[in-house]
Amino acid sequence: MSAVTIITGAAGGIGRAAARRLARDAEGPARLALVGRSEESLAKLAAELRSEAADIITIAADLSTVDDPVRVVDATVAHFGRLDAVFSNAGIMGGARLTELSVEDFDLAFAVNTRATFLLAKAAHPHLARSQGALVVTGSMGGSAPIPFGAYSATKAALLMLVRMLAREWGPDGIRVNAISPGMIMTPMSPAAHDPELRRAREGRIPLGRMGDPDDIAAVVSFLLGPDARYITGEDISVDGGVRANFAPGVIGTL
Repeated sequence: MSAVTIITGAAGGIGRAAARRLARDAEGPARLALVGRSEESLAKLAAELRSEAADIITIAADLSTVDDPVRVVDATVAHFGRLDAVFSNAGIMGGARLTELSVEDFDLAFAVNTRATFLLAKAAHPHLARSQGALVVTGSMGGSAPIPFGAYSATKAALLMLVRMLAREWGPDGIRVNAISPGMIMTPMSPAAHDPELRRAREGRIPLGRMGDPDDIAAVVSFLLGPDARYITGEDISVDGGVRANFAPGVIGTL
């Protein structure tokens, strides 16, 4: 029987690709809880996956709140009777310079990009311990290099340390916790998706010569959540075409 997996930010580029990949890789009909802000977008993805005989639930949630991350876990376990994996992928950018960033926007960035993972993880812990499961988190190059999107890099740096702390605390419980740090990925959030000239300029600075696709991230998500990654925990895996390995942190923020 396939694993029960929560995917947050499921309606967006990386979350949608991960849902499709996990459905494809499942041993038997996939069992997924798709989480996002838009019920309509989630319903379209769920209908697509159900056509492949997958067991899908959709949960509209605001992960910036204290209660909704817990509600997501409770609803998933109530429906499926167990929980094996969590892909904490929801995130926001926030573009104001720090000198212009309001306290409200600063707090919102941390609530979505960092605190939501903590709350999901805390609620999921007893279920993941029971199933010897895994948690994978979407980090960012911005977690190790300053990228000029307000509090974004600070939230991702904190998130990556949270992953390391969870991995250390939860290892004895048999739970693996890892992060994936995408590079420049072609999603609706990427300015290069709407500007061909910017895309060409960026691709010229990526060692592999192209911007990433959400499917590039989804493949690594599936691996880290699956049994082949059974001895990997506490890691931050760059999926960026070689950018972080080949550029100094100060340069990354200008790419």
